[in-house]
Amino acid sequence: MATLALDATDVAKRFGPVTALDGVSLAVAHGECVALVGESGSGKSTLLRAFNALTRPDRGLVRVDGHDVAAADPVALRRAIGYVPQDGGLLPHWTVARNVALVPVLMGRTDSKALASAALDSVGLAPGQFGGRWPHQLSGGQRQRVAFARALAAGPRIVLLDEPFGALDAITRGDIEDLFLTVRRRTGLAALLVTHDLHEAFLVADRVAVMHAGRIAQVDTPAVLLTSPATPYVAELLRRARVVTGATT
Repeated sequence: MATLALDATDVAKRFGPVTALDGVSLAVAHGECVALVGESGSGKSTLLRAFNALTRPDRGLVRVDGHDVAAADPVALRRAIGYVPQDGGLLPHWTVARNVALVPVLMGRTDSKALASAALDSVGLAPGQFGGRWPHQLSGGQRQRVAFARALAAGPRIVLLDEPFGALDAITRGDIEDLFLTVRRRTGLAALLVTHDLHEAFLVADRVAVMHAGRIAQVDTPAVLLTSPATPYVAELLRRARVVTGATT
């Protein structure tokens, strides 16, 4: 059996009286994109952060590329996985080129500048034009492209994305979604994407996991979700998002 990129089994997490994850199991194959959708507080980001040890579960097994996250060096783990947080997370007093080269530098790569330049090229930003700029000199879409380039620079096989497109206007968001699809197809990345936008999830993901109250209500392809929602909650979420369920028209 092929090793999974990401694998969570019976994962539980509480924050004081709040149950964030309640026995969640999810698998992501290499080369696959799975989107986590659901209302705020459903556990999406908590689950995503369990895979790079930013959240430590109270119970359950979390594996990355077959390795138990609980037994891994968290620093080495995070350097091996691409990560794009909601706000991009760029360091404001570093140039674009230095931001993108961060992980290769931390890994001791002697070719970190070349890797950063290649990553910028891959997201449609010419290194000669954008490498010397500061984050505040970029548009929102350009900052997210830089954040994506930084996640790709060290050549990870897996990337985690936590609401990476949420703050962008509709046109810019569409451009970045198209970029994400293009890069995934070219590189074969495995990706776990947190999003509130079901339309976005259906566009970019191979499968969509609907979370509700710390549990996964359904995980299926967009086509199956549309035609066969597993619970009334899933059907209602799709209806509220103005995604038609039942027979397609």
